[in-house]
Amino acid sequence: MLLPKTYLVRMKEQERYRWWKPIVAFLLAGFLFVLFMSIAFFAIGFSGAPSPIGALLEQSDTLAADELMQQGLESLAESGLGISLLLGSVILLLPAVWIAMNATRLGGLKTLSSVEGHLRWKRIGRLIVPLLLVFAVGNAAELALGSILAGTLPEFSVPSLSYILAVLILVTFQSAAEEYAYRGFLMQAFGSWIPVTAIPLVLQALIFMGSHTYNVWGLISILAFGLIAGILALKTGGLEASIVFHAANNICALLVASLVGANALAADATILDMALSIALDLIVFFMILHIAKKQGWLVDGKEEGHLPAAPQHMKS
Repeated sequence: MLLPKTYLVRMKEQERYRWWKPIVAFLLAGFLFVLFMSIAFFAIGFSGAPSPIGALLEQSDTLAADELMQQGLESLAESGLGISLLLGSVILLLPAVWIAMNATRLGGLKTLSSVEGHLRWKRIGRLIVPLLLVFAVGNAAELALGSILAGTLPEFSVPSLSYILAVLILVTFQSAAEEYAYRGFLMQAFGSWIPVTAIPLVLQALIFMGSHTYNVWGLISILAFGLIAGILALKTGGLEASIVFHAANNICALLVASLVGANALAADATILDMALSIALDLIVFFMILHIAKKQGWLVDGKEEGHLPAAPQHMKS
């Protein structure tokens, strides 16, 4: 499979690019992300809002750090307020990357959005419905197969309205923030230094995997997800397909799991869970490539330059 460099070299082709600027941007984005997180959690604590993981802090002397973190994530994911805090914290990556990219004169988010200098919203609209349907059916099938193998029927429950609204509204922004950070910033930064296309692709996927706290089977599925999302960005010359791929997966996983009282962020995954997850991701991946080919979205793998930039505007 050809992996075109058109999107990968967008950062390096900026007029004010210097080899050290991605490093400065990375450090600045990391600092801003921690700062924004600190301000947000201080504001929440100052407001007196109840903490979904307050009880876990009392166990900090008896739980290992990784156990405390994972149980905290699972606890957060069980309520509307909790999932809002969890998703909102990830969304803070987006302004951090935006400020860092602008401060270092690397072109801002338009450099990371696509080879045309902006998000191509028609592509997002074209992909939303089919991807949501496939992921919804796929996640439901995974749960059904798991129930059959376990020999028990799941107990259905209706999640709260606040939980549903939080997932539907915030997951898209959370997914976009991660795509801009990993498939956008990190992959283009590595691509500005390393001429072999596959290496930046793999590096960003490894870092993406390392940002999760699942067991080995869960981490392998996350690695596969990061590779697929990266290939989509390279093949289509932008983040539109990977954003919808990420958002549709997360929305369906969170909502379908909540219907049976399961936790989509649970750390314990089996080899079957991994296989089913990767199989579903691959089905969606080839479906996106099929749509992209029909619509003429695929970037020519032989093309070394980038497409002429459209008027510079970014909708958010």
